[in-house]
Amino acid sequence: MIRSQTRVDKYAMPSVSSSCCKKGPGYATPLDAMQNGPREKVLYVAMVSCQENQPDYLATIDADPDSPDYQKVISRLYSPNINDEFHHFGWNACSSCHDDCSKERRFIVLGGFKSSNIYIPDRQDP
Repeated sequence: MIRSQTRVDKYAMPSVSSSCCKKGPGYATPLDAMQNGPREKVLYVAMVSCQENQPDYLATIDADPDSPDYQKVISRLYSPNINDEFHHFGWNACSSCHDDCSKERRFIVLGGFKSSNIYIPDRQDP
C-alpha cells in the first residue's frame, strides 16, 4: 500500500527540536550521532564458536584510544549453552526514542540462531 505524502508526514517521528528533554537513547539521525555523540568507549561483538562443544560469547572490546587496554577484549560473557550460534543483537531501546527521557539503552538482546535462545545481558558493567 502506498501512503500519500500527507499521511507519511502526519505519522512521521517528531524531530529532536520538538522534544521535551532530548536526553533519551540514540540520536535523531546518523549524522546527528556523528556530530553530537560521544565516541564509543566499548564495543560489543557477538563471537560464534567454531567448535560445537564450546559456547558462543559476547565480547566487550575497549575502543578508547587513551586506554591502556585499547583494542583488547576486556570481557567475555559466555553463553550457558552450546550450539546457540549468536546471530545479531540489539538494544532494549532503539534510537527512535532519542527524545524520551524515560528510556535507557541498558540491556542487550542477543539471540541464538540455532537454539532460538534469547539472552538479555545487562551492559551497565562491561
